Amino acid sequence: MRSGAFISYSHKDKDWLDQLEVMIDPLKQIGLNIWSDTSIEPGSKWLQDISEALERATVAVLLVSPDFLTSKFIREYELPRLLDASKGLTILCVPVRPCMHEKTPIGAYHFVRSPASPLSKLSGRYQREKALKEIGQIIEKALNGNLQGSFNPQSDSLAISLASLTSPSAAQHPLATLGKCVAQLDPTIIHASFQQAFSRCYPSEALSCRYPDFPASGRVDWSVLLAYFGDGRGIEPELLSVWQQILAQPLDLAVSRQVPLALVLRQTGKTPDASHYAYATFVHQWGNGGYVPAGENGSLVIANGEDGLANGEDAVGKVAEILDRLLMSVRDQPVKPMVEIFAPLSLLEVAWLELLKVSDDWENRIPLREAMPFTIRSSDRLRMANKLPGLKDKHGQLLAGLGEWIPPDVVWDPSQLQAKHDDERLVALRCHESVPEAIDRERWLQAVVSSMVPLALWPVKGVELKESDLRDCLRELDLSAEESPSTADSVSPPADRPICPDLDALPRKRWQAQFTCPSLRQLNLLMETPDRLPLQAVLVAHSST
Repeated sequence: MRSGAFISYSHKDKDWLDQLEVMIDPLKQIGLNIWSDTSIEPGSKWLQDISEALERATVAVLLVSPDFLTSKFIREYELPRLLDASKGLTILCVPVRPCMHEKTPIGAYHFVRSPASPLSKLSGRYQREKALKEIGQIIEKALNGNLQGSFNPQSDSLAISLASLTSPSAAQHPLATLGKCVAQLDPTIIHASFQQAFSRCYPSEALSCRYPDFPASGRVDWSVLLAYFGDGRGIEPELLSVWQQILAQPLDLAVSRQVPLALVLRQTGKTPDASHYAYATFVHQWGNGGYVPAGENGSLVIANGEDGLANGEDAVGKVAEILDRLLMSVRDQPVKPMVEIFAPLSLLEVAWLELLKVSDDWENRIPLREAMPFTIRSSDRLRMANKLPGLKDKHGQLLAGLGEWIPPDVVWDPSQLQAKHDDERLVALRCHESVPEAIDRERWLQAVVSSMVPLALWPVKGVELKESDLRDCLRELDLSAEESPSTADSVSPPADRPICPDLDALPRKRWQAQFTCPSLRQLNLLMETPDRLPLQAVLVAHSST
């Protein structure tokens, strides 16, 4: 009877095999059979042992790298037997180092993580071990027969439905390696998954620039994508591979069903006792890349606090009522809402974490932080059109992990901080202290907004965190990548860089992690996604109200 996993690798990647085997050793301890050539006993017939392991395996784990692809033994002996359709294997490809896998037969198979982010790209120990743990969990699911969405071309469940392809040479269509289930997915998920794959592959490039005539609105379903990428146009192998990975993960599909809802608040006036605001609600539509009106707009009057900024309790109570109506508008739809509050300067530090959301009745209200993912964005930035290109540059650097944190000696200096808007290297701000009393709070918040960093974290008003608490928060949110010292004999501690490969997933991560990392409830988190903004025409109308 066939059972067990076979790990195929190049001996030049032995270090990665060792790290993976350490991570998955608990699977062996509970009886799962995972074999690599390190299991060969001295003096045994090694070729026979490999042959028998190949014949037994139901799962093949390929550690893919340039050396893996050029290994004559792997290419001529192992791979032909592993990729033989009659074996009925689940093929799991692990990208170890960048290589031209898309030019080989394994290019059509499932990668357990994006080839654009191979293991060698992960600089911090925590990041590497987290990735290896996720790979181990996928191997366990595959061995137990619980892995859904493997893109083995021989899989009946995901084999391409050639009848749904419009090209005469259907088998050669660029999207032929995707499954027939794609044709049956909701257009929102199909388009959302494609946009998510594009942003991962080309974080600093707009979709409309690479594909000028790509449908910008309307129903972008499977047939539209087939028609667009057919007729000799083709699709980049890297983009196709990442798209496959996203579609292969049931969790990612669930996330794609999350529809962002937006509440945009703009300050219109101020008296000694109160501040006046205009508001509008929006719902995101994947087809046009932005927000469209959700149908409600109006005005608010919020009492001022002692510091001259809006009274948080009054703001939270009145905004909660608007948010309730916005959430009720999508209550009957098969989606998971995610709320974005575009707040002006005077509302950035309101205790939005405690904002109450109505459940099924008005008697049982729970904090928004427990109800659903949400985030705070700056509505003032929506009017800084001249600085948006700089924001996009910083956003791209943050996604790629190539930027830096705002230096500590600049964080509390509003003049210096504001001047950093054109420094694309400085992409994120963090501090474990609340705004010092000696600093004008409103001026500092203005400097944070004007700096155009797409990510900023600082404690809520009146809260002081330990540095270790802040590090724990960054670790839980995967926002910091360690970088080893430049010299081998250096005694300096590892440096770290801000990194967030998927900024859209950050609110969801925070929502999940707050229960294991309570310090997250004491942090203000300001983030920006320049590709998801309310439509400018609507904003102009909103600004004139």
